[in-house]
Amino acid sequence: MGEVATCLATLAGLLVAARAQPFTGCCSFDEPFSSCGYTQSVDDDLNWNQVHTLVKPSSDPWMPSDNQFYGYLIW
Repeated sequence: MGEVATCLATLAGLLVAARAQPFTGCCSFDEPFSSCGYTQSVDDDLNWNQVHTLVKPSSDPWMPSDNQFYGYLIW
């Protein structure tokens, strides 16, 4: 019976943690990430940028060269 209680407590904890993350809805790569509620944290080691440009970044050969919004990670 103790294993069942542990599983139920774990499931309840996961559900509570999942509810703490807000879902911002219908965001697309055609809009700035900030309009979807995404922000760059200064408290972690993962950095990202979103760019809208006609010229692909010269330092990254994997980026497409057409006119699009791009999101990429820097680590």
